[in-house]
Amino acid sequence: MTQDHSALLAQLDALRSADAGAVFAELIRASLQALIEAEATEMIGAGRYPRSEGRRTPRHGHRPQTVSTPARAVAVPLPHLRSGSFFPSL
Repeated sequence: MTQDHSALLAQLDALRSADAGAVFAELIRASLQALIEAEATEMIGAGRYPRSEGRRTPRHGHRPQTVSTPARAVAVPLPHLRSGSFFPSL
């Protein structure tokens, strides 16, 4: 999950102005998203955009998933594969 500098600064400003529950929920969401993307990359055999000979199937967008946390429910998009299925082991 690579973000440019200005996107990270905008995210930091949003977190500074939010309540503690929202900050905790956003940290959980970002962490879960990074882990899910890493697991999908490992399963597929290639990153989100790179073309490679070892790629098993292309990604085909994301599907919404809601995860309950102690702070609140957070929406975490799960990668959708063109063929086969993916559900993270988390």
